[in-house]
Amino acid sequence: VEVWQGHRGMLYALPDGPELLDVRSPKGPADTDTLGVDSLLLLPQEAQDNILDYYQKQGLMYDTQEELEQAYQEYRQWEYSSPFPTQILRQEVTTTASSSDVIYFTTTIDRYVNGGPLSTESHCVPFSKDTGEPMELQDVFLCTPEMLIQTLLDHSHIASPELEPEMIDAFRMDYVRIGQDRLEVTYPDGTLPSHEGTATFRFNYDDAITWLMQPRAVPGAE
Repeated sequence: VEVWQGHRGMLYALPDGPELLDVRSPKGPADTDTLGVDSLLLLPQEAQDNILDYYQKQGLMYDTQEELEQAYQEYRQWEYSSPFPTQILRQEVTTTASSSDVIYFTTTIDRYVNGGPLSTESHCVPFSKDTGEPMELQDVFLCTPEMLIQTLLDHSHIASPELEPEMIDAFRMDYVRIGQDRLEVTYPDGTLPSHEGTATFRFNYDDAITWLMQPRAVPGAE
């Protein structure tokens, strides 16, 4: 495999063959801002340093070698007349929400082919806005994970009757993403038997949901 350095990242291609994998340069918490959400640069210097140190230690949440081997295996099994599509891999850390005391950063790993998403993984971490110390996502809630997912489903409209019990059984706090205007739950590919691919469900904040959160951690709360 040949490796090419591009302005957007690293490109892995077979000699005289197709491009297999396009790995975009990762973006950290200082590289991206979200409209309407506090920026990392607005926090005290101690908090900025601690958050940057956290994500430097986290590093990449994927294995490039494994991703490349997977793309190569898919190429070997390609039976269509159309050219083999290059897989695009991207990791970004963005500020997704903030409250009076807490700021939320989410690491997202996206895989794309032909402009369409293959899979998405997200990992949301709350931090103290004063010190930059990370917290467990569970700690911003006043309830158990079981009560959280049940409450979310009780206040939503899931069209498929078989999907709700699957969502309850497969639920993990790792799947929760705190946004400024809504809470999202993303189930990775393969976790919901009746749903193919990644499944993301969005829940608007209302009294039933915010009641389950620490008041100081509710997005937008002052």
